[in-house]
Amino acid sequence: AATPTVTAIAPANVSAAVSAAVTLTGSGFGADGAADAVFVRFAGRACAVTARADGEVVCWLPRASPMPPAIAGGPPSVWRSTLGSAAVVESATTLTSEFQVLSVDPPAGSRAG
Repeated sequence: AATPTVTAIAPANVSAAVSAAVTLTGSGFGADGAADAVFVRFAGRACAVTARADGEVVCWLPRASPMPPAIAGGPPSVWRSTLGSAAVVESATTLTSEFQVLSVDPPAGSRAG
């Protein structure tokens, strides 16, 4: 069997304030029900594998709470228990996971509190 390879991830941007499904595309991941396991991490945050096929892994990245991670994202670290670490095409697989302020309500208020 060939070394697993990660060539793309989707979505490339997720809020660190919410949990999200992340799909890794590539090859050599094995299939659901295989005797081995696949493990995924983004900047030290475990991404629990929920489904896999030879060309795709779907994992659940939990929110980064209560503090933002020191490194917000980056390329994934992928390990298949029978084959070792995956080769990662970093230019196509960088995840951005940061806390974001999307709105403020009310838009104005008293300075006195």
